[in-house]
Amino acid sequence: MDQFSTALDIASMEDDFVALLALDASSRGLFGEHQVDPSNWEKLTDYEDVLSGPHWLLAYEGSVRKWLSAPTSCVAKHPFFKVLEARRVRFYDENPIRNPFTGPAGPLPGGLVPDEYL
Repeated sequence: MDQFSTALDIASMEDDFVALLALDASSRGLFGEHQVDPSNWEKLTDYEDVLSGPHWLLAYEGSVRKWLSAPTSCVAKHPFFKVLEARRVRFYDENPIRNPFTGPAGPLPGGLVPDEYL
């Protein structure tokens, strides 16, 4: 599978987490010359009450990070989300702290699960 078909497949998904990861990757140029087309996500977030709907996360993060233009006016007018934006609240961390693997894990707390529960 090449980068172009991967970018097309990803752009057709309507999952906010997939969209945010793809928009971030695209903004960093990780898709090469075949960047992700955000028009599908623009359509998902282009309505007045988007911040009260199932794609509020995509609308908010897409707007404050300048990845999407459709929801920008909704965020600016919304009494709750405009405060979050002014205080630079983010739900998507584009630079997470990674804890390196340091060795094998220890036993789970509480011990083994008794056979009667299996």
